[in-house]
Amino acid sequence: MCKNANNNSDGLIEPLTSRSCPIYVLLSVNRLVPMAIDYDAFDGEWKKIGLSGPARRALVDAKLYKVSDLRKVTLQELESLHGMGKSSIARIKVIMNAKKIRFNQH
Repeated sequence: MCKNANNNSDGLIEPLTSRSCPIYVLLSVNRLVPMAIDYDAFDGEWKKIGLSGPARRALVDAKLYKVSDLRKVTLQELESLHGMGKSSIARIKVIMNAKKIRFNQH
């Protein structure tokens, strides 16, 4: 018969094994629960430009909240974001040119 796991002095459960009955016990669970992002709080500048919802969410997920933040990324990185379409990239380029902002070259 298998032996049950014992609590150690820290209150955590210790794994026990025996030849006839291995027992696997997870000592701790660090669960990351995805939090819902309030996109409306972060995508205001992108809405003014007229970007699509998927493009706005892609930019916010990449922590790019305003046009000046695009200095941190290359054009290729922007194009690789899921949700960024050709028309959104074209709009962004027009705004960047008007504000004399350039993509990162590295």
